[in-house]
Amino acid sequence: MFGALAAADIERVRFEDGAMTVAGRGTSPANCNPLGAVVGDPSYELSVEVETRGTAQGGLLLFYSRRAYCGLGSNGSVFSFPTTGPGLTFNPGSQAVGREFQLRLVNDRDVASFYYSVTGGGWVLYRSVEVAGLNHNVFNEFLSLRPALYAAGEGEVQFSNVRYRALS
Repeated sequence: MFGALAAADIERVRFEDGAMTVAGRGTSPANCNPLGAVVGDPSYELSVEVETRGTAQGGLLLFYSRRAYCGLGSNGSVFSFPTTGPGLTFNPGSQAVGREFQLRLVNDRDVASFYYSVTGGGWVLYRSVEVAGLNHNVFNEFLSLRPALYAAGEGEVQFSNVRYRALS
């Protein structure tokens, strides 16, 4: 589902036992080269199981460019909501979490809701944001807003059981 990697990033990724492990790079989604997917559905749900190792931070984003993204991730200690772009400033980093967790994104016609689940728990809504402003008219980059996985910092992040589903 997730697209081809740039030649400089191919060494960061390995596949084993049904999971994809990505070595951290940079310090945030803005400079870690997230792995994005182009989707054609106006409404969809994407979920993934995540395990962080070392001090890496990993998670799930809606990524337009280095200047415009929002998402939910963790370094194994707390959840954070990395954002940049117009009206996207929320990043409390307060919910305690372990190294293994699940993330879910529901993008319903540009209203994005980010959920998390920790071992043995149900889905908890972390934040909903309107993302229609993350587009060419604002950023002048001729890109698309797409779901992405990211791994930043020292260490690595393992992603498994990635599930995508179009919503009606």
